[in-house]
Amino acid sequence: MDYVVGDTIIFTEPVFRGSYPRSKFYGNRTITAEITAESYGEKRGQHTFTIMVLAADGADAMDVLESRSLRRKGRTIYRDSRLLIACDQGRTDKLADKHHRGDKARSFRRSQLVDNAVDMGVTADQAAAMSTEDLRGYWYQRHR
Repeated sequence: MDYVVGDTIIFTEPVFRGSYPRSKFYGNRTITAEITAESYGEKRGQHTFTIMVLAADGADAMDVLESRSLRRKGRTIYRDSRLLIACDQGRTDKLADKHHRGDKARSFRRSQLVDNAVDMGVTADQAAAMSTEDLRGYWYQRHR
């Protein structure tokens, strides 16, 4: 799945009540929305969508209908979603730009992880050869 600004999508998300860490699953909510903006966070390389809610059904549906504009992480949307209406204008260019920004964000995040591993005593050559998952392990050790 690859969504860009202008696409209309439908996705289902879990809804919880209460505050973390004791929140309780309340139900699922299905949202139909148009993507109005998307970005990659440089610090973590996470994809974020800004969506305009067109319809909602399920748990606490009125909450999202009243707000109309929401931000959701890509991992939430991509988990259970489908494209309803594709944006035809410049879709190929939008996808190319999105993929370029994603590659850049992942590269930046990897360089941060390599630097962190080097700071923890791994040689630069060893760190460069490590998988991103192994590098994340050093990051978690340092930031517990």
